[in-house]
Amino acid sequence: STVLHQCIMSKQKLFKPKVILLDIEGTTTAITFVSNVLFPFARRHFKSFLRQRYNDSVIQQKMKEIKAIHCKQTNVDNVMTSNLSAPEDIDHVCDIVYKWMDENAKIPPLKFLQGLIWREGYENGTLAGHIYSDAYECIAQKWTSTTDNIKIYIYSSGSVQAQKLLFGFSDFGDLNTFISGNFDLTSIGVKTDSKSYRKIYEQISHAHAKNEIIRISDILFISDNPNELSAAQQAGMNVVQSIRSNVIPDHRFKQIDSFHDLEWISRSNL
Repeated sequence: STVLHQCIMSKQKLFKPKVILLDIEGTTTAITFVSNVLFPFARRHFKSFLRQRYNDSVIQQKMKEIKAIHCKQTNVDNVMTSNLSAPEDIDHVCDIVYKWMDENAKIPPLKFLQGLIWREGYENGTLAGHIYSDAYECIAQKWTSTTDNIKIYIYSSGSVQAQKLLFGFSDFGDLNTFISGNFDLTSIGVKTDSKSYRKIYEQISHAHAKNEIIRISDILFISDNPNELSAAQQAGMNVVQSIRSNVIPDHRFKQIDSFHDLEWISRSNL
């Protein structure tokens, strides 16, 4: 059925946006890269990373945040864990984050620490960011060309630093030069809340205010997740669902299985 679906997928004609806001997982990048490569890598290296960096003030702060969130979730008093030795403290934090990882919980301090672990993997060549070839061609060549002149932004539940690592150490080299900005849960909020998309719009329109007026309808958001698309649409953005492997089409939205399926209608032709 997937093959048949791909065969009948048609081109989507839209007014050319001034900005394209992209999700990562299931949109620019295979979900399996995140679930089968990145997450297991972070899990395998989490304990040794905390051991190596335990006395780092940033790591200490993130560990405190993890324990505080866990206490709030479980109604357990934080005093119970205040006098642990370093090895006990690391084991305790790892127990918490392994459970969160199993649940695919999107907890900011966990995402931050995962990003630091991934950075080591990217920098030593163990990891390379997966990007679909059509996503690379549109981001690096077509959309950001002088012809299209579209600004590209990224919005993902992964931290901004993790986003920059994925695009910076991608299979196609460093793509960050083609990306105008990045948003995550910490800087913006959850991806299923329409307020998050209004906040993104405000930041983008402010960033380009000297050069041009950008309306919220000038932004096209592409994601595989219907709940995110619905929130962005409610905020006033145009939306398209990315149908990669194992994504259920939601027929409330226009759909593409390749970024090349998007064709622009010029407003001046009307």
